[in-house]
Amino acid sequence: MRPVFVLVLLYSTLMMKSQQSTAELDRWMSSFSSSLHTLKVSNDERFAVVTKSYAQNSDTLLVFDGKMLHHPYDTIVGKTNTSFLSNNLLFAWGISEASLIDLKAKKRLNFKDLRRSEILKGLDQFVLLSRHGGIGIYDYKGKSRFEASEVDNFVTDGKDILYVLFKRGASYELVKWDGKRMNTIYLNNKKGNKIELVSCGKFICIVAHCSKEESSTEYDFTLVRMVDGLTYKNVSVRADSGGAIEITESKNDEVFLIDIYKRVRPKKDNSLEVWYGSDGRLHDKKNGYLQHDYHLWNISNGELSALGNDHSFVFVGMNDCRYLWMYNTEEQCSYTAGRSATIYRYDTITKGSVLVFDRADEMVTDVDSRFTLAYSEISKSWQLYDHSNNFLRRLNLDHSYTNPIFISDGSVLFEKGDSIYTYHLRSGVSTCIKIEDETSISFYKIGSTNIHHSESLTIVARNFDAKEPLLLHLKRARGNNNGYFSYHRGKLSQILPYTQHRIKEFAYHLNHKKVYSVEENFNLASSLFATALDGKDKRLVYGTNLHDKAILQAKQEIFSYVNSVGVPLKGVLYYPILFNAKETYPMVVHIYQVQHQKATHYLTPEWGENGFNIRMLLEKGYFVFQPDIVFDQRGTGFSALDCVHAGLDVVTKNPFIDQSKIGLTGHSLGGYEVNFIATHSDRFATYISGSSVSDIVNFYFSFNEMHKIADYSRFETGQFAIGKPYSDAKDLYFSNNPINFVENVRVPILLWAGKRDTNVPSSQTMSFYMGLLRNNKRVIALFYTDQQHSFTKKSKDIKDLTLKIIEWWNYFLKGDKSILWISKEMK
Repeated sequence: MRPVFVLVLLYSTLMMKSQQSTAELDRWMSSFSSSLHTLKVSNDERFAVVTKSYAQNSDTLLVFDGKMLHHPYDTIVGKTNTSFLSNNLLFAWGISEASLIDLKAKKRLNFKDLRRSEILKGLDQFVLLSRHGGIGIYDYKGKSRFEASEVDNFVTDGKDILYVLFKRGASYELVKWDGKRMNTIYLNNKKGNKIELVSCGKFICIVAHCSKEESSTEYDFTLVRMVDGLTYKNVSVRADSGGAIEITESKNDEVFLIDIYKRVRPKKDNSLEVWYGSDGRLHDKKNGYLQHDYHLWNISNGELSALGNDHSFVFVGMNDCRYLWMYNTEEQCSYTAGRSATIYRYDTITKGSVLVFDRADEMVTDVDSRFTLAYSEISKSWQLYDHSNNFLRRLNLDHSYTNPIFISDGSVLFEKGDSIYTYHLRSGVSTCIKIEDETSISFYKIGSTNIHHSESLTIVARNFDAKEPLLLHLKRARGNNNGYFSYHRGKLSQILPYTQHRIKEFAYHLNHKKVYSVEENFNLASSLFATALDGKDKRLVYGTNLHDKAILQAKQEIFSYVNSVGVPLKGVLYYPILFNAKETYPMVVHIYQVQHQKATHYLTPEWGENGFNIRMLLEKGYFVFQPDIVFDQRGTGFSALDCVHAGLDVVTKNPFIDQSKIGLTGHSLGGYEVNFIATHSDRFATYISGSSVSDIVNFYFSFNEMHKIADYSRFETGQFAIGKPYSDAKDLYFSNNPINFVENVRVPILLWAGKRDTNVPSSQTMSFYMGLLRNNKRVIALFYTDQQHSFTKKSKDIKDLTLKIIEWWNYFLKGDKSILWISKEMK
C-alpha cells in the first residue's frame, strides 16, 4: 500500500497539549538570568559593579564590596551605564535616569526625565540634559554649578571641554563652559539645526540651513576648535535638499572633507522589474544607495573645492592636504565575494587617481596615516602601502595572519596561531615569536579608532604604545583551557591563570593584587570571581542561577580525533542530566561547522531561534554530540559526511550510547549537511533538517534577498567553500548536491522552514520534500507561514517547533508512538 505523505502548513496554532507544555517550560525558563557583563572596578579594587541580564531586560546593576562575598552590596535598577568617579563614588545612568551614589555612605542622588548624561572627568563634574531642554552641571558632591533652559544640545570630550548650544527663538548661541562659567563662542540668528563633533574629536561643526530652493539647499558651515574656541566660519555649499551631513578631518587641523549625502531609493513599478546584466547595484536593489556630494575645505586659506561629479564615488581623508582615498560603491567583481572595494589614491590637484588596493574590505592605518595595511581578496595576502613614498608592498602573509596593530616602535604585530608575528615597517625584517605550542593567541582589548565605515569598506586606525604591556588571550588546544597574560619586552606575565571556564571579561588595575573576572562553563552559570594576581587564591564573589542544582549533575567530554585525511577535529559530548551508568540512552547529533569553542557556554534553557536547545534535550534523557566539521577539496557535503562519521567512530565507543537510536539535526548550512548525510549514511535512525539547502545548483544561481548577494559567492569564496565556479567544477557540484541522491534516504526525516525566509527560500525545503515524496520516503515537512530563516524568539511558532522536534526525537529514538501528528504519516 502506498504510504500517505503529510505536508503541514502552520498558522501559529498550537494543540492544547503543546500549550500546556509550553506554559510549563515558560515558567521554568523565566527563572534563569542570562548573564553577567560590563564589569567595572574601583581604583582601589574594593568595589566592583556588573550588569545582570534577564530574558526581558538588562538594566540591573549589582555592586559588590570586596570585603563582603556572595551578596550584592547594592542593587541599582533602571541603569545600563556606570563609571567610578572615585574609589567610593559611582555614577550610573540609563535611558532617562541617572544616579550619583556614595557607596561607602550608602547615599544616592537621583535625577529623572533626562535626555543625555555625560561625565567631565577632568573637571570632577557631570552634565545632565533634560527632555525639556534644561541643562544642569554638577560637581561630584552633587552640588549644582550651573543650570539653564532652552538648550538644544551639547558636545563634550568627556574630560574638561564642554560646549552647549542654546536655542532661543530663531537664534542659536554656542557657549563654552570653563568649569565655572559660560563664555559665548558663536551666535547665529539664522535657522541652524545641527551641531556635531567632527570625527577627530578636536572640532565642533555647526551647520546652518540658510536658503532653500525647490530642489537644493544652501548650507553654512562653521568650525570651532574645541581646545580654545577658535572659530572658522561662513563657508557655504549648495547641495540637494534632504541630505545628511558629515564632516571629517582630512589633514590635522587644516583640511576638512564635507560630505552631503542622501539615499537614492529605487523606483518601484508593481507591474515590472528590470534586471540588467551589467548592473553594479544589485546589492542596493531594495534599499537604494547613498549619493554623495563632496567638498574639500582648507581652513588655513579658506579655499573650498568640489570633488568630482560622479556621485557613486566615496572619498576618505588620509591625513594629507593633497591626497584622498577614493573608491566606487558599485560592484566591481561580478558578485563573486562579499562586498569589498577597489581603493585608489585621488589627487585633488590633478584630479587623477592611482590604484592602490585591489578588492579590500578593511584597511588599517597607523597613527599618522603614513602606512596602511589591507588584505586583498585578489592576491590572498596582506599588502602594505607607504603613503610618503607612494609604494605598495605585498607581504606574502595569508588570511591566517590576523588583527594587525601598528606599534609605536615602527613595527606591526599580527596574531598568528600560537605566535606573534612582527613586521618592521622600514627594514622589512620580520620575526615570529612563539608563545606556547598548541595554543591560539589573540590580542585583548586593542582599541581601534573608526575612520570610515560603509557597507563596502571599513577603515580603522589601530595603534599601540610599545612602552605598555600587550594583553593576550591564550587558548590551549590540548587542555581545553584558557588564560590571560601580559607580554612586554619578551616577557610573558600572568594576569589570570589557565582555567577551563570561559572568561567572558576581566578588570584589574596595575600595581594592585586582585583581578575580578566574569566566568562561566557548561555547568556553571555566569559568575563573578576575584583572583589574586599570583593565581593562588580565587574566590567566588557572586553566582547566578544558584537554584539550578540539576546542572551540577551535567557531564561533558571533549574528544580529539582526525578525519580520514588527517585534519585534527574535536567533538563535544554532553551526558543526560540524570545519567545512570546502568542504562543506555539515545543520542542527538547536532552539526554546523566548528562548534567545540562553545563547549564552555552555560547550558541555559531557552526557546532560541531554531528549535534546538542542548539543555532541554539533556533534561529529557538524551546524549547530545556536537562534532566539528571542516571543508576541503572533496566538497562541502563529502567533507561533512567524513567529519561526522569520524566523530561517530570515536563517540560510539561509549557503552552508554544506544547506537541504534542516534538522530542527526542541523539548521541552515547544518541543514544542508543533514540533507547530504541523509542521502549517504546508514548510521542514523532519523533526521531533522531546518531552513536548509537541498539543491546547491539551484541555490548557486540565486540572488539572496536577505544579504543582497549572489549566492554563488557563498560557494566560490564563502561559507560552502567549494572555491570554484560551477562552470569549472560541474562534477564536484553534482556529487555534493543532496537532491541528486534523494532516493537514497533510508529513514524518516522531518523538514521545517519559515515561508518568509529570504536567506534560504522555503522552496529549497519544498524541493527536498517533493524528491522524498516522489521516491516514497517517510517525510513530514513543517512550513511556518510568518517565520523567516531564524524564528522569532519566544514566538508561538518557535515554541511549537521546539516541542514538535522533541516529540520527533521521542517518537523515533525513545519509541513513544502516541504522538498522533507523526503517527499519521508513519502508519
